[in-house]
Amino acid sequence: LFERYYRADNSSARFDGLGLGLFISAEIIKRHGGSFWIESELGKGSIFSFKLPLELDRPIVADIKTKNHYKDRYLTIRCPENDDIMYVEWIGHQDMRSVKHGGALMIEYLKANPRSKVFNDNRLVLGTWSEASDWAAEKWLPLMELAGLKFFAWIFSASVFSQLSAQKSVDNEEKTSEIEFFHSADEAMIWLRNCK
Repeated sequence: LFERYYRADNSSARFDGLGLGLFISAEIIKRHGGSFWIESELGKGSIFSFKLPLELDRPIVADIKTKNHYKDRYLTIRCPENDDIMYVEWIGHQDMRSVKHGGALMIEYLKANPRSKVFNDNRLVLGTWSEASDWAAEKWLPLMELAGLKFFAWIFSASVFSQLSAQKSVDNEEKTSEIEFFHSADEAMIWLRNCK
């Protein structure tokens, strides 16, 4: 939908417009550091959404930062001492900067709190973060595996575009970890607890 549209017969007699509206809108929004997505429900219609940053370089500041617990406005990471799972919860709209920041923190906390399982909760993520998914697949995932990752339970956001970004972010033929996607946190936890 966000690509250029070309008419097969190159005429505008039947329909008005050039088919460039969404493409141009998406390009303008991306150039301003934002993102543009659509949510659609059969029989109900579509909602076109976009986000633009109010402050491009506003620093990401930790609200909590201890050896086994981190929290900022984009994510929370917990590594309980009596558990073999790292818990990560992503919150709100994500972009390249927040995903790289959060990904680096996940690697740091996995190294500091050795364990092989991650419960990655995206239920509160809004919209798309596709601009970061190639980086996640090519750079972040291999570094997570080097840090000890073996089993990764990913709980989807309700946002279809966030789900697509998630799937693309682990699309790496060389991956050695087991990664499963879930719509239910309970099912994800059962799977993760049974991983050996």
